[in-house]
Amino acid sequence: MFTLGMLEADKRRIEIQDINRNSLKTIIEFAYTAKAIITTENVQHLLFASTVLQTEDLAEACSSFLRQHLSLTNCTEIRQYAELLNRKSLIDLADEFIRDHFLEIIQIEDFYKISYKHLKVRLFLFWIKKMFLFRTLF
Repeated sequence: MFTLGMLEADKRRIEIQDINRNSLKTIIEFAYTAKAIITTENVQHLLFASTVLQTEDLAEACSSFLRQHLSLTNCTEIRQYAELLNRKSLIDLADEFIRDHFLEIIQIEDFYKISYKHLKVRLFLFWIKKMFLFRTLF
């Protein structure tokens, strides 16, 4: 961006769009200290910014934070956000959580935000794996 002849290479000041100011500050501090304070208030902004700016260690720390805070009331939202940012391991964990708690989750209003396509594909694959495991055991 700054060295390959792109427009930004000649500018003294570059405006970074869509990145929360506090998240950018945290990313810069993380680059120097390898430490970041991740909270329920900043994790979404921080995960977005660290994913966009490709600071993978911080993005993984945010994903880990979300994994630890996964619950019946937020699992569908976390799953959708993980999909938006293409955080594969977080998507898989949220899917597993949703499958394991399916009967409880269908009673929560957020369940109806999950797309039919997602439900069909993920649940179908889950049951195929279960059937295959059952057949190999017996």
